[in-house]
Amino acid sequence: MENSFIKNKTDMGAIRDSIEAFKKRIMEDLIKKLSYIGEECVRVARERGNYENYTGNLRSSIGYMILLDGTEIIQGKFEDYRKDPNSPINGMDKGKKLLDNLKKKYPNGLVLIVCAGMNYAAYVENIHHKDVLTSAELVAESLAEKLLKGEYKKV
Repeated sequence: MENSFIKNKTDMGAIRDSIEAFKKRIMEDLIKKLSYIGEECVRVARERGNYENYTGNLRSSIGYMILLDGTEIIQGKFEDYRKDPNSPINGMDKGKKLLDNLKKKYPNGLVLIVCAGMNYAAYVENIHHKDVLTSAELVAESLAEKLLKGEYKKV
């Protein structure tokens, strides 16, 4: 009997390429779902915010960002709700600045950040018991659960 051995004829490069393509499709799907959640959070926060919109800066400062390993993938569009467009304070700029500061805290993984950039947002929620981001957070939790389980097909 000659030397018997098993010869692997599997193209390992093709398997690696297939796995990488699959991982890429999954990541693209997750990013799409997180973007949908971010857009919904911003919409809900702006529409359901039950505080008096004196200057428009708080509502203007609401936005979101998606990060992948600390790198910005998507930043939601901020909208200007200011009553006086010549005001020296711009909520949109404050929201963008806060997102830039927060992204430093998340150097790993796929992350969705939703924020209200005005420094008094927490005060409005906690002291005056007004909804700035609370409704948005509840929507995010619900949508994330449904989207990640495949129960919600809108995206």
